[in-house]
Amino acid sequence: MAAIAAYPELSCLKDPNTKVNPGSKFSDWYGNGNFKMLVENAPQPSDEKVYEFLDKCVYGKWPLSSQGLISTWAADECYKGYWAEDPGCQALMKKLGIRHVEDLQGYFMNRVEKILPPKRKKLIGWDECRPAYLCRTPREQKLQL
Repeated sequence: MAAIAAYPELSCLKDPNTKVNPGSKFSDWYGNGNFKMLVENAPQPSDEKVYEFLDKCVYGKWPLSSQGLISTWAADECYKGYWAEDPGCQALMKKLGIRHVEDLQGYFMNRVEKILPPKRKKLIGWDECRPAYLCRTPREQKLQL
């Protein structure tokens, strides 16, 4: 959320008034695993500027552990409601033949994963960050530590 507040042009809403206020309510949880974000928390996956930002500004600069592991942005607890309503996301889904917005997250994670090897970094995240059918091996379906 902090990245979206600092760089709202990377989000679906592109709202320059996006704020992250510690202690304020930023989501509604419904108790059944479903939730709604009240503040946008994920980048716009159809915007190439997002991947340029991640490549040059984030993943290229972050100091990491000695193992070069990097946790993911738009992975676990990624609210996809903004993606579902965004015309750019809908156009990308149509172009890729994606029917469910959840599958757009898999596309995003695959794109992010391709940015990392030249930087000698490895993507890690909970199993929900990439649907199992997008994983190449059963090992990738588990949290990688």
